[in-house]
Amino acid sequence: MTEIDGFTRVCGLIGLPVAHSLSPLLHNYAYSRLGLNYRYLAYPVQPDDLQPALRGLTALNFSGVNVTAPHKEAVIPFIDRLDPVAAATGSVNTICCREGKLEGYSTDGEGFLWSLQEEGNYVSAGKSVLLLGAGGAARAVSYALAAQGINSLTILNRSEHRANSLAEKLQALFPSLSLKAALLTTGSVKCYLPQVSLIVNSLSGDPWPWEEMAASFYEGTLVYDLRYSLCRTGFINWAEKSGAKVLNGLGMLLAQAALSFELFTGVEPPFKLMKKVLTEVNC
Repeated sequence: MTEIDGFTRVCGLIGLPVAHSLSPLLHNYAYSRLGLNYRYLAYPVQPDDLQPALRGLTALNFSGVNVTAPHKEAVIPFIDRLDPVAAATGSVNTICCREGKLEGYSTDGEGFLWSLQEEGNYVSAGKSVLLLGAGGAARAVSYALAAQGINSLTILNRSEHRANSLAEKLQALFPSLSLKAALLTTGSVKCYLPQVSLIVNSLSGDPWPWEEMAASFYEGTLVYDLRYSLCRTGFINWAEKSGAKVLNGLGMLLAQAALSFELFTGVEPPFKLMKKVLTEVNC
């Protein structure tokens, strides 16, 4: 890795919490292998400190930052320019600092689709999907799936109002998409499980012990947990024991990180090397 000096460009991750993140590992490994004079750090940012933190990015000449929960939606009022996907989804996971301005992008959806297709061998068009959660990641993923031509989407969330709000936004963008929104309960999950071929969990935490809930899946159902804990989550264990195919969010992390890397540096990411370093990290 190059030595830090007065020309070193700084990138990072803002969110809360961020200590668990693998993004610094991925980005710094890629910088090192390509000999780029960049560093990537994780910055825990409280919600009340979000605006001054964003102002500091341009003042300190950051190259850019990734954005994770709980800030993916909250950053939008402070962004000078949004790319079309970020504007449509209402979610930003990548901010670039250019000419004193903040530019917001959403690479989550594209990263999710790469993982879904390459790792899950799943074709979205014409399928029925159940989405758990309605936050920033859920917005990006649901938009990406709708753009791929899914037939129906059911959104379950702990706040029914947020589920309805996301459904209304998607309906305006995709009038032919069959949409439902409801409160997340064990009853609503059990009701919709047999009706879909893809279940996406975007919840930051488990609403109940999944292992205690009996499940009946449609044959061949793929269950995707957007969380990328290297240890298996209770959600993943429950789904697999109930007969579903499972994926966690490591593939999505990899793909969205590669897209962000290119936005920050203007250099093609060493995708295979970044993938290799992820496979070498053990629980």
